[in-house]
Amino acid sequence: MPGIQESFIATLMVLLFSGSVLPQAPVGKEPEWGIKLFGTEKKMEHDFGTIKRGTQLVHEFKLHNVLDSVVKVTEIRSSMGPLDARIDKRELQPNERATITVKMDSSLFIGKRNAAILVQMDNGNSPVVVRLLVSATSEK
Repeated sequence: MPGIQESFIATLMVLLFSGSVLPQAPVGKEPEWGIKLFGTEKKMEHDFGTIKRGTQLVHEFKLHNVLDSVVKVTEIRSSMGPLDARIDKRELQPNERATITVKMDSSLFIGKRNAAILVQMDNGNSPVVVRLLVSATSEK
């Protein structure tokens, strides 16, 4: 019979990947090898600033596989409807690059909006989830 902690984790994973709750940051620090693919934690955030409502916003997050192993991007999820995230390459050989293109539709909200993109990756040894952050303030 699973323990309380295992049951809690299983329930949390079901809620997270079913879309029933907003994706949250993993507890503790982001996985170190996952951050290395983006360069720095600073390159994992983007603020569009204050924009006119209805503006279609686009930002590209760049990945570079600096590891000696193949990295597979197994899933990308966003925390809100006005946000779409897609990657151009899901399997990266050592030294290969990929781009995650994030589009945010500001016609669907007014005011400040923060959103997260969860990127699940596996390097063959340890799967990780890293969090990319975007924000914008939509005004009339």
